[in-house]
Amino acid sequence: EYDNADKSYNLLSAEKNAGLLAEESMYRRGELFYTRGKFSESVNLFESYIKKYYKGHFYYGAVYFAADSLVQENNLTKAILYYQQIADTTDNTTYKYGSLKKLVELHKFLKEYKVALSYAKLLLNEYGQQAKDDGIDVYEKELVALSEGADSRVLKLETEYAKEGSEKT
Repeated sequence: EYDNADKSYNLLSAEKNAGLLAEESMYRRGELFYTRGKFSESVNLFESYIKKYYKGHFYYGAVYFAADSLVQENNLTKAILYYQQIADTTDNTTYKYGSLKKLVELHKFLKEYKVALSYAKLLLNEYGQQAKDDGIDVYEKELVALSEGADSRVLKLETEYAKEGSEKT
């Protein structure tokens, strides 16, 4: 089933007179491999789309899912560059919030706490309640402490203690 879809998308994406259908087919091929967990292939396909259809209809989706695939492939540096590209755009894209959130997570993972903190603050300023609902305000407090040299293990225990309700534990 997936193989037939891939063949169809491949044929359509190569068709010179297919216009938007060719563009969408090229994007859908990357999506197809992404959903199957074939991240190396999906990166290649999304990057082909990005090069061929700069600022096309699915451009930011291709950049976002290329980045996410790169994270799965443990290529964090390149993934950060892609997420950063979306975060920096002035274009209206639904992928901006998710990219900023991923940048917080990745920079925290890399122990780049001040950078992660700057993205957490940006999320809270630009997205308010949505960011709070996602726990970015808790991340912000944690990142402030980590950037000031707090021990991450102690901080994790304190956060768990606070989540459980200090009177219950």
